Amino acid sequence: MSIAKRFPVRSSLAVALLLAGAAYPAAALETQPPAEGDAAAPCIAPGEREELLALDQQSFDQDLEGGWRPIAARPECRLAAADLIREYRERAEGSSRGGSASAGESSAPLAGRTAAGEGPGAETASGDPERSGGSATPAQRFGILCWHEAQLRAMEGQNERAAQLMRRSFDDHSDPSWRAYAEATIAFLERDRRRLAKARAELVAIPEPEGWQETLRQMQKQYGFSPTWPANLDVVNGLIRCYEESYEVAYGAQCRESAPDPP
Repeated sequence: MSIAKRFPVRSSLAVALLLAGAAYPAAALETQPPAEGDAAAPCIAPGEREELLALDQQSFDQDLEGGWRPIAARPECRLAAADLIREYRERAEGSSRGGSASAGESSAPLAGRTAAGEGPGAETASGDPERSGGSATPAQRFGILCWHEAQLRAMEGQNERAAQLMRRSFDDHSDPSWRAYAEATIAFLERDRRRLAKARAELVAIPEPEGWQETLRQMQKQYGFSPTWPANLDVVNGLIRCYEESYEVAYGAQCRESAPDPP
């Protein structure tokens, strides 16, 4: 069942955005020692790749215990997970154009995108999750995949590529809170403290959406946590507090413990 069917329509996007922030939880960044005998285990088992690529997008990307996530949970496999997401996205993009994108083949730039929207990165962040055809923009269909690929690449220090991908996670029709969060993250990766502060201020100024309190109740029931508004403000605070650190460190829980003053 999709997010939009479980929550009020006006707040379904907010839920998707929150899951975007939780999509790569800080706890998962802590390196875990491999189980005995698993040190040389392949990131993706033989035959598993095609099974994963055949999943619907909800199962591939929004299942917190399935899809690409178990692969990314192993730090040495983050780039393998990023490449898997890229391949899934390119196939989906090719299919949506009536063509095909083969594995590992770089897909053509999306048509009609401005320079600010070029490049891949984020959850169902730029529109209602139910809008998957017809009038939906490329960012609305594939932005969430771009974002998760970008996060994994940023964790591995591929900041330039990650920023490019993140710009593809939103467009002129995107939710303002997602756009502000994405801009803040891009500013961090591009080492622009002024833009980071500006994006944080924009995020803080966005009013709570209609139906938010009901969304919180449903989130608590469904996922066991009840976040605050604005969504992802704690992540942005962490990026500010640990500005001199890598994205992997700044995104972690230890950098979110207290809200910093805007830089």
